[in-house]
Order: sequence, then structure tokens, then C-alpha cells
Amino acid sequence: MNTLSDRYFELGTPDKGFVDLFLLRLPDQDQNRREKVGAFLHFEQDSIQKKGGKIDRYVPTLIRMFTPLSDLYYMVIQDSYYTLGNRDFSFTDIGKHVMDYLSWSSCVSD
Repeated sequence: MNTLSDRYFELGTPDKGFVDLFLLRLPDQDQNRREKVGAFLHFEQDSIQKKGGKIDRYVPTLIRMFTPLSDLYYMVIQDSYYTLGNRDFSFTDIGKHVMDYLSWSSCVSD
């Protein structure tokens, strides 16, 4: 876990675009509890900002998660709503997008 997080934070480019990393289950040697946990690696925007509203720095964040798959799903849905909302879609429009997604993402066997 230390090697992976060190490399992720060393090579990450949050100022150019970044990817969050979800680990659904940590390897046994990185588990320190009876419950199996995963992890979330992320660059958090610092509240300190330069002139012009640009982010001054990012804080490397490593969080152990008890329900990483559920948390990933929640974040994807939340980010989708924010993105569509920023594009001036109404709540009804967002609901339609979600329903359209469900129609083409479901596998129907013949």
C-alpha cells in the first residue's frame, strides 16, 4: 500500500487533470482490522487559492474505506448530477439522462 500510494502521489498531476484511485480490497498484509477494507487515493483541493480563483495546491489524501464499491457508486452518481447541473440541466432532464443510461446499460438476453 505504501509503495502504491507513494507512486500515485509522486506521479499525479492534479493541476492538469487527475484520476481518483479506488482499491476495492487491500492486500492481506495491508489489512489491520478484522473487517476487510479498501482504500481511496485522491488529491483534495486546498482552500488556499491564488488570484483568479485557481487552486494553489492539492493535498494528497489516502482514506481507508469499509464500503469502497458503494462509495465509488455514490461518488459517480453525485459527480454526474453536479456535472449535468453545471450544464443547466433541470432535475427532470437529469432524471431522463439516468433513465436513458439504464436502458442501454442493462443486458437483456434473448
